[in-house]
Amino acid sequence: MKHYSYFFTRQDISPEQQIVQTAHSALCLGVRAKEGGATIDPDTLNFVVVGVRDLAGLLAVQEILQEFNFLYEIFYESHMRDEPTSIAVYPVSEHARGILKAFNTLKIKS
Repeated sequence: MKHYSYFFTRQDISPEQQIVQTAHSALCLGVRAKEGGATIDPDTLNFVVVGVRDLAGLLAVQEILQEFNFLYEIFYESHMRDEPTSIAVYPVSEHARGILKAFNTLKIKS
């Protein structure tokens, strides 16, 4: 069975920062999952990165994740007034993705 982690990252920051912020949230997810006793196999986990317009869009995603009971971690960037910049969703099975399948993957704007 396939498993997926979704990463939602703000696009009102530079493309380079979008990559960095996504990496930060992925690291937070991995560390906190390990602390909680969960195992995540990076060799078999599918990553889906989704771009959201801005802070308001990221907060809207957080509300959706809460409404549908998805577990997630948020990365707060200290160099941006401790604003949230990226959300990482704990792995879900292919059949449990539900609403997550409606999100489009990130398109880097040049």
